[in-house]
Amino acid sequence: MDLYILFIIVLIHLFHNVFSIDIILDNSYSFINLPEKVYSLSQLSSNDAIRIKLELDYYIILPSGQNNFNIMGDVIFYSEKGAIIDLLRSFKSKLTFYIKSHIAQKLVFRNITFINYYEENPKLSALYFEFLGEDNEYQVEFDNCSFLDIYGSVITISHYISKKELSNPTFIFNNCYFRNVFGQQENECGLYISYAYNNTIKIFDSIFEDIDIRMSKSLFILSSSLIEISNVVFKNCHSYLGYLFNLSENTQCLINNSEFNDISTLIDGSNNNIIIKNSHFHNITNKYSIPIILNSKFSKIEISHTIFENIRSYNNGFFNDESEYTLSNDIFKNITTSSNMISIIYHSITFNNCIFSNILCNGEVESSSLIVFQSSIYENTMEMKNITFSECKSNSDFIVTKGDASILKISNIEINNVFSYGQLLYILSSNIKAFINNSTIQNNLNISKYKDGLINISNNNDVSLNINNTIFKNNIVLGSGGSLYIKFSNKFHMEISSTIFEDNYALNGGALYISGPLNDNNNKQIDIEIFNSQFLSNKALYYGGAIYLNSNNYDLSKIKNLNFMKNSAYAGGSIFFNSNNFTLFEMKKNEVKFINNTSESHGNNIATKPYMVHLITSISEEISIKSGIIYPLLFELDDQFDQIIVDESKYYSNINIHIININNDIDDDIMIKGNSCIFHKGQCSLNDFRIYTKYPLNLELKITIENEGSNIILDKEILYVNIEDCDKNQFRMTKNKKYFYCENPICKSNCPLNDGRAICLKSNLTDLNDINLNDCKCIPGWIGSLCEKMDIEDTNNYKYLITFSVCISIIFTIFIALFIIIFNKERIVKDTGLIKHILLLIGCVLYFISLKFNIFSNYNSCALNIIFKHNGFFLVYIIFFLCVSSGFKIGMNNNNLERLNLNVFQPDENTSTNEKTDLDKTNNSEYISETIMMNIEKELNKLEAACNETDLPNRSSKNYLKKNDELIEIKALNKNILYVHELHVKMLFIYIIFTIIFSVIILYKSKQEDKYFQEYSYKWVYQCPLIPFDILLNLIEIILLLYLIILVLKIWNYVFVFKCTKYITYSSVVWITLGPFLNLISIILLYKKNKEYYLFNFLTNEICYMVILVLYSWNKIYYIIRKKGNDPNNYFYSLKINKCCIHNSYTCDCNKTDCEKEIIDKYINLYKYCSNIIIYSNGKLRFIKKQSKNQLIFTI
Repeated sequence: MDLYILFIIVLIHLFHNVFSIDIILDNSYSFINLPEKVYSLSQLSSNDAIRIKLELDYYIILPSGQNNFNIMGDVIFYSEKGAIIDLLRSFKSKLTFYIKSHIAQKLVFRNITFINYYEENPKLSALYFEFLGEDNEYQVEFDNCSFLDIYGSVITISHYISKKELSNPTFIFNNCYFRNVFGQQENECGLYISYAYNNTIKIFDSIFEDIDIRMSKSLFILSSSLIEISNVVFKNCHSYLGYLFNLSENTQCLINNSEFNDISTLIDGSNNNIIIKNSHFHNITNKYSIPIILNSKFSKIEISHTIFENIRSYNNGFFNDESEYTLSNDIFKNITTSSNMISIIYHSITFNNCIFSNILCNGEVESSSLIVFQSSIYENTMEMKNITFSECKSNSDFIVTKGDASILKISNIEINNVFSYGQLLYILSSNIKAFINNSTIQNNLNISKYKDGLINISNNNDVSLNINNTIFKNNIVLGSGGSLYIKFSNKFHMEISSTIFEDNYALNGGALYISGPLNDNNNKQIDIEIFNSQFLSNKALYYGGAIYLNSNNYDLSKIKNLNFMKNSAYAGGSIFFNSNNFTLFEMKKNEVKFINNTSESHGNNIATKPYMVHLITSISEEISIKSGIIYPLLFELDDQFDQIIVDESKYYSNINIHIININNDIDDDIMIKGNSCIFHKGQCSLNDFRIYTKYPLNLELKITIENEGSNIILDKEILYVNIEDCDKNQFRMTKNKKYFYCENPICKSNCPLNDGRAICLKSNLTDLNDINLNDCKCIPGWIGSLCEKMDIEDTNNYKYLITFSVCISIIFTIFIALFIIIFNKERIVKDTGLIKHILLLIGCVLYFISLKFNIFSNYNSCALNIIFKHNGFFLVYIIFFLCVSSGFKIGMNNNNLERLNLNVFQPDENTSTNEKTDLDKTNNSEYISETIMMNIEKELNKLEAACNETDLPNRSSKNYLKKNDELIEIKALNKNILYVHELHVKMLFIYIIFTIIFSVIILYKSKQEDKYFQEYSYKWVYQCPLIPFDILLNLIEIILLLYLIILVLKIWNYVFVFKCTKYITYSSVVWITLGPFLNLISIILLYKKNKEYYLFNFLTNEICYMVILVLYSWNKIYYIIRKKGNDPNNYFYSLKINKCCIHNSYTCDCNKTDCEKEIIDKYINLYKYCSNIIIYSNGKLRFIKKQSKNQLIFTI
């Protein structure tokens, strides 16, 4: 295989040598006769290639003007070493090639350098090519050639090519180098000019460096041709007119993988198709008035994977604005332009996967945008997809769309850290369809106070705006609309969905500002949809922390699932309505969440402009005032949500209230002063409003609002005023010798009128308001020469009477106590509890002592009153409660007897039939007594035995169930005994804790400063700080007494209880009625009448506790005096076994047997056993613990 390839190469070489003619130029002047040689050889053999070898390094083209080559076949100029052809700076040294042939021709220059050409004829150039004939498939190739120091055109082509498709390109520059090409004043082109059509030029792997076409128009001129540039470097290339390529008439330009460093505008012309890809434009500065990169209008241009950086333009943008562009995967960075960078008129443009970074547009205010897009009536589209704008600055609106009919498609774009004197996106198109999806717009700043919004849609006729899944975050607008500013006039549709507005700032509408017509024309073409979106931490300096709405013509019925959180503004923390159309929004409130929004003036969540002025001062249908007397009026300014407009910063300071007379007939008879005010903190105060008249009369006054802009409603417009004559204590004075007015008497400055301690009385000695003659008189409650002292009420009026009465009550109580102590051995005292009797009597004494102290005297007296009163109450209550609770738990009714299996009317089941017969014959009463005694003793002592028996085997089922039931009931009784014991212990500790808490409160309140209040007599009395605590304790006592009454009613029919429980019932009813209940009533009705209050409470409380004392102790005194104090039947209820024929009862005290008395004794001992918590044993006091009573060791 390798031999075969080698053979083919050898054949090609032999064929080349056989079918070619070689000419060797071996001296510097060899070009003198070369054209004739070439022509002659071409005529001899037009099919053979002529190969002209430049043997030397340097050749001179003499300015003879005879360097004209007639080419009829393939001609190749080449040098193996790299020859230089010097044109000697003469236009006569040019090389002219006339190519005529019917077959494809090929003219090749290889490894040759052309230098020093100077042209004076505008139609000539260093290399002039003219093609003759219609069949002109030719190819001119420069391979590894250089062109240096050329003054004039390098190449000129003259021919018209009629064939539409060529089999070979026309010109190819491969690996060529161009430097110092200057052009000439009269030449149209500096490098390449074609007067032919459908040419093709390809430039590969070449370098253009230090090109300065100072005398000509451009570097290339092509028309209706194809130019392809690949892997080419243009460095420091400039032209006189500011562009390098002049292309026209459907020229196709393909640029790939090329670098443009410090060049003039690349292409100028029109009607071309241009494709640029994988290229790099950088270090470009342009001061010309044409676009800096491309100035080809009416063209179709595609630029992809290209970088534009370090570019400075002083007068124009990047591209001609009358072409259609597609930009894909391009990067624009480090660019400064003094004009609109990219401007498009009446064509479409597409951006895809592009990056714009560190761009400065710093021209005039109206021409410093990054992109300006203007559509025609036929609808043009600007599409941006996957675009990033970052670290850019603009002295105008950043992106502008205008024109007649525009379609704007934005998706997946990111605009970050853009600083502009205007909007990021300014939409001025009359008819616009805008779509913004999946984008992020954050950290941007619009510093213009006159250009609102980041996205501004204004002055449009037909708007359709759709924003979906987009984030607006941390943007600042010094105007209105922190993200969106919309001002519509006709047809408008906006849909915002799944979008987040966060941390945006503006003057009004921290996120959105929507404005439209304010006239209510019910335009159904205006539609706003906002759903599934969030407004978070947005802020407005003035109105609408999130949204500002300024139109009546919108439908808010499609707002749903919105979340407003932590937005803030001066008014309307979330939403501000500068219109009347908020009713639909009110209906949608349940679909909108407001969380922690704030405002300075009014409406943390929603607010409106000022809507209504309310007259706050309460007035009747007719105001009656004196002439000249001040009648203050207060007005309040509210919005439509009835929120007061606080207006701390006085943004509504231009709203004034003015009161005028509407009866012109009496204008000369009245004078109104102080009838105007402005609103401050939501209120307008006419503090000096007064009316002067000639005589008493009736007036109709009108309240008017003077403000600029909004219409504000008054809730009351007409005031009816009756001007009355002066009072007797007033002076009738004259003002302006025309109007009368009433003047209050004036007293000396030391008269404490302003302190409310004195009044000034008119002097009867003169009609003049003389300060020395008027009388300063203290008002009730104040005394002294200057009314400086309080007139304190004497609270000791009934001191001795009350003290005497209290002493009688205490002595009576002490007498009872001594009587009980003396007869403490009597069973009626001993069995019911001597200590309980003494404690109850101590409680009564404490309560009687409390009546001695008046709560209106001072703190000590008040504190002692409350301490003794409530401590006495709780001490008495505890004794009553223990007595009743013990009877409730240990006493029995018929159900209790059945529960304990005390079948007192039936013989034992084990009794034989004969025994039953004998018993029937026995006295029934004796049998029952014995049965009760035995059964109670048996039931109360069998707990331990029963517990042991339940573990024995071989029991009959019947006996087992019976004993198990009995065991349960005995356990219940044991539980009650433990409860009674615990209750005594708890009451002791509760009383101790209560006393401690009481003492702490008393000490704490004692540190407060003394206060006084005026009662109905206007005298001052001490205001005790413990009264609220006293009220609370009275309420607690009422509840406790109600519970006690309920409890005693439950044991009303119990047996085996002390008879004092029934006396406690009577006492409790008296107690709750005359005790704490009347105390509360007296506080409510008599608190400001200290004498009545004190006497009322004294009488009711003394009567109450005297009744309690008598009801509780009468039976003890009575039965002891009658020598019946040791009979339990006089103080204990028991069950009578034999029914009494007289009383028809088992519970009367008649005919009780010794057996019954023994049972009573044992039951009383059971009570005493349960209530013992401290006993005296072996000379020591011992506390009985709960564990000591876990079993029924007591035996009846």
